Amino acid sequence: MRCAVMAGGKGSRMGGAEKPILELCGKPLLVRALEAARPFCREILVVTSPKAPLTRSLCPSLGVECLEGSGDYVSDLNMALAPPFPVLVLPSDLPFLEPEALREFLRAAEGMPYAVVNLLGPAGPSGVSLFKSWGGEWGDVRLEGYPLIDVDTWEDYWRAVEMCGRTAAGRQRG
Repeated sequence: MRCAVMAGGKGSRMGGAEKPILELCGKPLLVRALEAARPFCREILVVTSPKAPLTRSLCPSLGVECLEGSGDYVSDLNMALAPPFPVLVLPSDLPFLEPEALREFLRAAEGMPYAVVNLLGPAGPSGVSLFKSWGGEWGDVRLEGYPLIDVDTWEDYWRAVEMCGRTAAGRQRG
């Protein structure tokens, strides 16, 4: 499966911070997204923008291709969705997304009749979507029990920092 990690946002709610390179639990957010995606992706494309030069410079050392978009999410998403399908789209700012959650999501999504299936967490859309084709109907899969926390603000970031060292179930790592 092909994967696209969206990493070119403006970080406007964080004063223009380049979120994908922010360290959380000892790793940049982008690295955490790539670790979740790698078990499922034969090819990973990181979509950046002119607002994310440090993210773009990190891509070669991570073994992924970077594609610079405009910074407009919809335009950049359309650019990333070149066939062949399916394409798994992930945000770079969902730091506790684990392969187990993606596996459960993909298992459910692949069995649904929709062209696009979105992963919903406790707070709603997570930014994770499986695009099976262009056009068609959209559906949702809701997962419970996984900390699908989106880092959009500094408050979100510091809340995530407090969670470092915990598993999806909230237990301390041994």
